Amino acid sequence: MKKALLFLCVGLAMVRCSSWTSESMLSTVDYPVELKEAQYFLRNQNAERAEAEVQKYLGSAKDVYWLGQAYIMLGEIRESVGQENLAIEAYKQAVRHGAGYNSAITAQALYRMSWIYERTLQYNDLQITLSDLKNVLGAGDNFIKHIETPARLANTYYVLGKWDKALAQRDAIHEKSFEQYKYLAKDEKNLFQARLYMAFQGMKPISITPYKSQQIIDHCRKELLEVAEMGTRDQAEKSVEVLSNEYERYFTQVKSKPLSTTPIKMLENNRQQIGELATFVDEINQLRALRRPPELVVNKQLNVDFFRHMDVLEQNARTIVHNLEFGLQKAQKKNNTDEKKPEPQAAPAPHRPVNNTL
Repeated sequence: MKKALLFLCVGLAMVRCSSWTSESMLSTVDYPVELKEAQYFLRNQNAERAEAEVQKYLGSAKDVYWLGQAYIMLGEIRESVGQENLAIEAYKQAVRHGAGYNSAITAQALYRMSWIYERTLQYNDLQITLSDLKNVLGAGDNFIKHIETPARLANTYYVLGKWDKALAQRDAIHEKSFEQYKYLAKDEKNLFQARLYMAFQGMKPISITPYKSQQIIDHCRKELLEVAEMGTRDQAEKSVEVLSNEYERYFTQVKSKPLSTTPIKMLENNRQQIGELATFVDEINQLRALRRPPELVVNKQLNVDFFRHMDVLEQNARTIVHNLEFGLQKAQKKNNTDEKKPEPQAAPAPHRPVNNTL
């Protein structure tokens, strides 16, 4: 059991969704002789011989523990040649053999399956797999257990259009836990990738998820700005793109003037629009308040260019507010003038001569 936990602890930290190479977690395990042959061929990119050795072992294995590990190795061999569906079947076999006696093997197989499902946009299966993974991860994998996996699950709910569940899962990653376990990330890139998942931007969308830009801004701007300031170049550019798009979409929503059928309705709409634009300006100021001091920002020029764009949006919003307020003042003056005008006198009744003829 200790061997399995060590295997998972070291192995999970080494594997990520970006690619699979021969330099894998397999090198951390002291395999029996029969599986070492398969390991050798996998490292030398001879997948056919590697699978043949594993299959030979599976046909004669007596040790239940190594049987589960053999299926995990078989899955990795198949992944190395792009046979992802077959790899999933191998990992499912590992889960079956690990269930009930070795949660570390189960967790490792689920973890590998989850990356395949994410890469291939099989989000319903990903949701199930990540939910199961949370329950079997051990204490030795606290970054994956408390940050990465729940963040990925939140993003999965989001792309499936389950907004309330996405928010609830995201909020379950408490800031205290994040600060406690973030240092266990393999590197900063993985940490900022987790932040992108928490902002629902770590996965490719499969459709347009129903939401309002203001919701994304309110709940996710902190993570997106952090990645924009401190993440890798590609992560930062993605965060800036998302923030820019959401603020622009939000501005487009509030600057569009509602149709008015009467002068009174027009005034009501103008007052409402002024309030919405003022809220939009507040949202920009709240984003500014989260900025790091310039000397602490990694992506300095990207950060400066982005906030210049925010300055332009704010100025445009203030211009519209100014024009609307000027229009309201004119309307108010007109109303006051109309109220002071004297009421028109009624015309006297026409004089009619009295007819005294009897």
